[in-house]
Amino acid sequence: MYKHITFLMLLFSYCFNLNANSISDILKTIPIEHQEDIKYLFHHVFLLQDGAYTIFGDKPVSSAGSFLISSWKATLTAKYIGKFGRSWETWQAYKQKFPMQKYVIIGEKYPSKKSELVALHVFVINKKKFLETIDTHLALFESVLGKKIDPKKCLDDIESGKCSFWTSINHNDMLMGILLGYGEHNATLFYKKSKRFRYARYLFPIEEKKLECSDTESYPMMIVNAVQFLADLQHPETKFLQKKYKDLRKKIADIYSQGDMLEITLSQLTSD
Repeated sequence: MYKHITFLMLLFSYCFNLNANSISDILKTIPIEHQEDIKYLFHHVFLLQDGAYTIFGDKPVSSAGSFLISSWKATLTAKYIGKFGRSWETWQAYKQKFPMQKYVIIGEKYPSKKSELVALHVFVINKKKFLETIDTHLALFESVLGKKIDPKKCLDDIESGKCSFWTSINHNDMLMGILLGYGEHNATLFYKKSKRFRYARYLFPIEEKKLECSDTESYPMMIVNAVQFLADLQHPETKFLQKKYKDLRKKIADIYSQGDMLEITLSQLTSD
């Protein structure tokens, strides 16, 4: 495992050096305050949330989100919540400078039915792993969605904005969990337990399994946060995912320790 990680580190270092100069030159054309906006967004999406595991690993999709200020009344409850939205708008203004072939970054807004706030969800998609994951679970996806699906068309529709991410999976938590890399067993168990709270138990009997956080260890000095999700900790799938994400976290931390977070992220996003 460690020899494999070392090889990946050397390969990344070589590719990063080739691409770093061009990324650095492009960033020089962007005002410093706008660079700081993009850096804030990327820190939230790729380090505080799971985005780095999607672009440096095999996690098919990662998501991050925050509330946007939709009226002056909302500022009375939380003044800081608009920064994520402003940073997203800044990225939208400059993203064409950084064309991506292997990844997709999309943002979708969802108004709250109970308040004047609007939630902004940002999805980072690893195209190859997204397609592979749907292909692997194609029968399940088609059964849940009630139709035949073409994974490539589904991805194209999401990327083009023809269909929202959530709409593409019919707002189904189980399919979402699978695409987020939490494992079919955990995603299915979470979905069934959430359904039980919506309907009477006798209408939806399920096997009693306790869902717990997949990673509770604290590493305050680590650059990137752990992947955390509700899981059946005794299941082999969970144990496999725990080890995989723990090893990947160390690899990602090593990569980001080599230089500027923004340049490293952009170099990976724009890699061939």
